[in-house]
Amino acid sequence: MTDDAIRALYRQRPRSLYLRVTAAAAAAIVAVSWWSGEFSLDALASERRLRNLRRFLAELWPHPLQGRDFDLSVAWQWTRQILADRGLAAAGTTLAISIAAIVLAGILAALLALPAARSFATPEPFVGALRPAGAARAAWWKALQTASRSVLVFARAVPEYIWAFLLLILLGPSAWPAVLALAIHNAGILGKLASEVVDDLERAPLAALRAAGATRAQIAVNAIVPATAGAR
Repeated sequence: MTDDAIRALYRQRPRSLYLRVTAAAAAAIVAVSWWSGEFSLDALASERRLRNLRRFLAELWPHPLQGRDFDLSVAWQWTRQILADRGLAAAGTTLAISIAAIVLAGILAALLALPAARSFATPEPFVGALRPAGAARAAWWKALQTASRSVLVFARAVPEYIWAFLLLILLGPSAWPAVLALAIHNAGILGKLASEVVDDLERAPLAALRAAGATRAQIAVNAIVPATAGAR
């Protein structure tokens, strides 16, 4: 393809008026906000802020090494003392919280993934066209699917630290607010991904099982779980 043909194709590309108007409006909002808010880059480099930055960086230096030249033996002794006093115990607690959160997130995601999958949470999974269902049954499965997907959206939309603050108020200071906060947020992510994996499975084998009389639970245990466990 010649350069002239490429330039011709570029000129003929589709143009969206909506995107242009949106970009112009966003640029105008930024400009008005900057002007009306009286922002100034000079304030970022003021002497007071630079002094605060220097003090902050100085406080990051280990206390035994402040005000003296760097000494590797002093730094190593300080590191050993920190690890012996609090570091190893804190690392073990963090690992335990992470493992508990991962396990709970996996359980919650597994419980919500199938009800949230569009191909599974239907009156007749995978063979809906062959076995039309009644309006009441269709409405029930649609409500279950919508509720499950809404729970997953809400769980992953709220950041972990917000969940942690809320659960800290409810449960008090313990490890459980951190465990549940991580579990709820990650369950929303894992459940969403798992439901999409189920929707992307090849329909023919699953439809054949359903047409042969397999129950929903049998399809889930014997076909969906093995297929999704080996998905890449």
